[in-house]
Amino acid sequence: VRAVLRYLFGVGQHVFYYHELVSLEVNAIHVSVFAAVAFFVLITRPVREAHDYAGMAVLVSFIVFLSSKNVSLVFLFLVAVYVLFNSWGKKKQSFLILGSILGALIFLMAFNKKLNERLREEYKTMFEHNTINQEMSSYKGLVYNVSIDQAWNQEKFEPEQYFPGAAFRVYQARVFRDIMTRDNVWYYGYGLNASYPKIGERGKELNVYQGDGAKSGYNQLNFHNQYLQIFAELGVFGLLILLWMLMYSLYKGLWNKDFVHISFTVLMITVFLTESFLWRQRGMTFFIALYCLFNAAPLAKRRIV
Repeated sequence: VRAVLRYLFGVGQHVFYYHELVSLEVNAIHVSVFAAVAFFVLITRPVREAHDYAGMAVLVSFIVFLSSKNVSLVFLFLVAVYVLFNSWGKKKQSFLILGSILGALIFLMAFNKKLNERLREEYKTMFEHNTINQEMSSYKGLVYNVSIDQAWNQEKFEPEQYFPGAAFRVYQARVFRDIMTRDNVWYYGYGLNASYPKIGERGKELNVYQGDGAKSGYNQLNFHNQYLQIFAELGVFGLLILLWMLMYSLYKGLWNKDFVHISFTVLMITVFLTESFLWRQRGMTFFIALYCLFNAAPLAKRRIV
């Protein structure tokens, strides 16, 4: 409703997409994860009522419009897996309903202009150097996209160079390697939130965009990768604890054949690759609450036939 009102006041179509829909502070990726888990709670109900389908439609709308590349693709994969394993050998009606849901999702994502633009941009920057960022160039002069190869190897960057999502994560992995190798803190890390000054120092050395007061520079952002973030700040043992937690959660979900548990864990494993999810209050609260709820009970006993 807020986006519709802003659109009617002439702000533009972009109010329906990505961070603009929920604000950068609330974060499109976080809301996409919340909506995805809620969707699987509804779709896995043994009997679905009309209000369940209405809720699923609202949640899918959020996921589509929020246009998170990572969450959208993982979500589509999980829905396809659920449809495949829960329609096999069952009633034709069940297959048609679940198949229709999957087909509608594929259709909506295929015609999501914002998502397609972001995926095309990522694909181009995998193979081409200095492609022009059309959206930013329209009001800032020529702005060039940094390729993945440049993000890892370029000695110095220019202020007019923009890091698309994948290239930025590769750049941050490079920064992680550089600062950890230089300071040799692989075992114990820098301490909680103490990696930020180190990221900033390395960003200045590489001459990435430093910000302009209204917008943060790349040197002020975290790793956008939970595995690197926890490794840099808590050391290798902190990373091993997190990996063990995730593997145990996935094992337990598979053992109990609990698809909501499985989908939650798979979403966390993949989102941790692109976001420092636990270094934000809402992300930490969400993860701790659901992780404890799913994993508090002992493993279910299986009858051997």
